[in-house]
Amino acid sequence: MPTQAFREQMEWLLSNTMVMPLDTLISGAWPDSPSGLLCAITFDDGYASVHHHAFPIMSELGIPATVYLVAGAINDDKPACSNNFSGLYPDEDMLIWEQVRELQAGKVQMGSHLVHHKDLTSLDSATATEELELSKKMIEDRIGAECSSFCFPWGKHNLPAVKAVRSAGYKNAVVTIQGRYQRDAGADLFRIPRADIRREYSLSDFKAVVRGDWDYLGYIQRFRHLTS
Repeated sequence: MPTQAFREQMEWLLSNTMVMPLDTLISGAWPDSPSGLLCAITFDDGYASVHHHAFPIMSELGIPATVYLVAGAINDDKPACSNNFSGLYPDEDMLIWEQVRELQAGKVQMGSHLVHHKDLTSLDSATATEELELSKKMIEDRIGAECSSFCFPWGKHNLPAVKAVRSAGYKNAVVTIQGRYQRDAGADLFRIPRADIRREYSLSDFKAVVRGDWDYLGYIQRFRHLTS
């Protein structure tokens, strides 16, 4: 996504919504929003571009976010190439741990996207547990803080996968189903929906997604999930 387009999106969010950390949004402990729109920003995988391009803009504007790291793709020195991991955008540099800590120091929370970006629903129980627990530990050891949030790779999840995430010690998990989180007694903390923002979207598209105009896509995605 062009840097200017990202800036325009963030500036629009600040003017039209209340932007907050994901864990604050989930808690429900927020003040009234004049527009009624609340949002949290998330990034998947852990690309270096988040540090190089998005982070300076978010820091300038005071916007928090969560980054879900493919823990095994984060190196100490030389950035790993995304081509070495299934399901990532091609030819992208990944973050290194020093950059992760810089993000963390600037209102960016870290979540887990497994060690190797696998389809959690296709793994046997032992492998799923290892991926979940090891990625959590790797991140916590490197940032010195709790890694409490998980993101299902490709959004793929089923009941055993959700149970495994909960058992591994995570407090919440996000999926890729279009929609908005409703904080009520029946809220599912381990299937939190998100609005997908793609690089080809115009600013008008972005506004429509945030306002909920495209939430009907979530019904289609849920139907496909149930019938797949």
